[in-house]
Amino acid sequence: MWGLSFAKRARKGAMRKRSSKPKGGKKGRGWVGVLIALALVAVALFGWQAWRLRLGAAPVSETRIAEQHSWGPANAEVTIIEYADFDCPTCKAYYNSDTLQRMVRTYPTQVRLVFRHLPIITPVSPKLAEASECAADQGAFWAFHDLLFEMAPTQPSQMADFAKQLGLDVPAFTSCLDSDRYAGLVQAEMQEGFEHGFHATPAFLINDQPVVGPLPFDQLQQRIDSILQPS
Repeated sequence: MWGLSFAKRARKGAMRKRSSKPKGGKKGRGWVGVLIALALVAVALFGWQAWRLRLGAAPVSETRIAEQHSWGPANAEVTIIEYADFDCPTCKAYYNSDTLQRMVRTYPTQVRLVFRHLPIITPVSPKLAEASECAADQGAFWAFHDLLFEMAPTQPSQMADFAKQLGLDVPAFTSCLDSDRYAGLVQAEMQEGFEHGFHATPAFLINDQPVVGPLPFDQLQQRIDSILQPS
């Protein structure tokens, strides 16, 4: 049985709108309207920053957020998005099966594999995901990804040793991890997984079609062939 989450999907919020009508003449109303607009912008910006701080996330560049950890061409006919957890035993077994890597090798121009975080198995899962993003800052996401699965289960206290093992700048890596730089990014990807109905790992989107649980190579290949060669 694939990995199940340790917590259910949380919290629904409510938004309230307020409106006010300034008093005074036309000229006065114009100035008041400008001031209110500026105040609303300031409040919105403050609220956004507060939300990020609540997640423990430092600002991340738009370019960095837009990056995707992927194998295969961006214009591939089939995109497989894997949602996984580095502390998930089933994810580790699926990694060891070499199924996804073999699929990309079998269809080098037709299949693209994208990795996204769904750290729901253990309380330390989100921090392991953040560690992989800090390694990505130094161009070592896939090497760190492989090491995390090979050594799983792991603890956050081991991350600096892994960075050293891969020849990374350990102080820079540790600073990144301690600052929660990618906490917001990891949380966003986890929320995205929840929105697809994923509460277990591994889970997949195959050209936007959801699949929960590890597919054997033959079954995955059948799905890909049905997309590439529709009947």
